[in-house]
Amino acid sequence: MTKSKRLGPDVRRGELLDIALDMAESLGLEQIRRDDIAKKAGVANGLVTHYFSTMTQLKRAVVRAAIERKILPVIAQALALKHPEALKAPDELRNAALASLAAK
Repeated sequence: MTKSKRLGPDVRRGELLDIALDMAESLGLEQIRRDDIAKKAGVANGLVTHYFSTMTQLKRAVVRAAIERKILPVIAQALALKHPEALKAPDELRNAALASLAAK
């Protein structure tokens, strides 16, 4: 039996954040759940909690990543929820996110 290599903390945190971001985009920001993220990553729920102490912190990280990566659907959802991070996004990005809703 071979042991799988442990991921470094930055890599694991990034993996969990990527999964949460994908879920936010496909299911909705308010629908992401710690246990779903853990299951998809193949880790214990506690590891998600280790990297993102609370759901508030997890969602803050998801919104920040969406802004950094310019993922308009997630930004639009965050704006609709009046998420503080989304409200601080550049005007151009906020406008593009809202315009993406109108285009649908």
